[in-house]
Parts: sequence; structure tokens; C-alpha cells
Amino acid sequence: MTDSMDLKEIDRQEKIQAEILHYFHQALKNEEFQIYFQPKVSPASGKISSAEVLVRWLRDGKMRWFPAVYIPLFEQNGFVISLDYYVYEKTFRWLQEFSRQLPAAFRISLNVSPLHFEEPDILP
Repeated sequence: MTDSMDLKEIDRQEKIQAEILHYFHQALKNEEFQIYFQPKVSPASGKISSAEVLVRWLRDGKMRWFPAVYIPLFEQNGFVISLDYYVYEKTFRWLQEFSRQLPAAFRISLNVSPLHFEEPDILP
């Protein structure tokens, strides 16, 4: 019985992965990926000194899939490159709009997939 349950779980996981991959490009086009800023507080001042950019896949205002489900899959097939560039563009546009309202020393951190370092144009 356990083997049958394991096979059902594997089948379920494969269907989820296929669905995620199927919808990825449409989700980018529809801007279903939203960026969020996770604040980082300076222990010295107790004030927000920086933020990490996080990405969430939303559809109709609800979480579509958790990053722990889709990020490893995108790392495996290279979709993470497109997602990263999408996140960078959204982040830079946000910074253009709001940078004057941020403290001068405020920092933003972005995740960079190791796959970027395999791109021929990443480093001079």
C-alpha cells in the first residue's frame, strides 16, 4: 500500500511541476509575479536600514504557488534567469519612483541565481 501511495504522490508532484512550467511565461506576461520588500533592521539603530526583495506568484490576489515549490524547478530548467530579470526590472522601477523617500544609506538586496554566472555577458 505504501508503494501505491508513493506513486500517487510522485504523480501529483509531476502534475504540479508540469502546470507550473506550463503557466510560467503567461504569468510573466500577466505580471502575476509580485515583488515584496522584507525589511532588515539595524541592531545598532533599531531602524530599517535595508530590505531584501522577495518574489511571490499571485493570481487573483492569492498565492498561486510558494517559492519553495517553483524556484527549485525554475533553477533546474533555466526559467529562473527570466524571473530574476523580471524581478530586477520591477525593483529598479520601484527604486526610481521611491528612492528620494529612502535614507541615503538604504540598501536593497536581490537574489542572483548561480545560473547567471554561466551567461556569457554577465561579467566583463
